[in-house]
This record gives sequence, structure tokens and C-alpha cells, in this order.
Amino acid sequence: MQIRELGARPLVGIPVGLVYLPGHSIPTHGIGERYIKAVRDGSGADPLLVPALAEDFDFGVMADRLDGLFLTGGRTNIEPHHYGGPPFPEDEYRDPPRDNTVLPLIRACVDRGVPVFGVCRGLQEMNVALGGSLHYRVHLVAGKQDHRMPRTIF
Repeated sequence: MQIRELGARPLVGIPVGLVYLPGHSIPTHGIGERYIKAVRDGSGADPLLVPALAEDFDFGVMADRLDGLFLTGGRTNIEPHHYGGPPFPEDEYRDPPRDNTVLPLIRACVDRGVPVFGVCRGLQEMNVALGGSLHYRVHLVAGKQDHRMPRTIF
């Protein structure tokens, strides 16, 4: 457990995903500003953006440094092999680096008692990280609403 300086604001990790910008062959790491401001202004914590670099992290060390973890919504779905689901169709958006960063980070935070909060995709990540499964195209189920991000944005 880390000892903070008196009066220091809590540090909340916000994992980011890969974003592919038009005209660029290399992805960038990104997240909506509204999530950053929600942590800073809504909770009074300092946001720390966590890049999708799973192979570069010791998740236990990362979790030890955080006072909280905020899992955001996102454009992509968690790949089904993480929960034993059928493979995605070719047209499904995916972000393996985010999956491979967030899922073990959630488990490390839970193991250490670090609070984890999720919205939209973040709730799905929590569910999968803790052993649950998903129906990744719930909008095709009769009576369910389509709340996906616009298909023109990525």
C-alpha cells in the first residue's frame, strides 16, 4: 500500500483504447475528455491515463499505485475468447490491446481492494474480468435497444 502526501488528491486510473485516425497508419491512445473531467471535477481525484500496453505493465504494481480505477465506455467490444463466446464476425470492431490491459488490471485492483467503477463497456469489462460472459450484439435481441456509438466514429 502506498503512503500519500498529506492533502494529496486520490489517483484514479483511466485505461484508454486505441483510436485509428483518418490518414494515419499508426493508432493513437485516446479516451473522451468527458471521462477525464468526470474524474477530476466529479470526484476531486487526479486522473491518470493508462495506455493499452499490457505487455509493458506489472498489473500488481500499477494497482498498488492507484486509489481507484474508472472503466469507460468505448467503441469496441471485448473479444469473445476472453469469456468463451463464439468468434466475432469480421465487421466487429475490436481493441485487443485494451482487452489485454484492462482485464488483468481489474483483477489486480479487486485483489488489492482498489475501488473499480465502470460505465457501458467498463461494466462489461468488469463482468468478463471476474468470470462472466456477454452477448456482444444485444441490439439484435428482440425488445433490446441499440445504444451503440455511431458506426461512423472510430
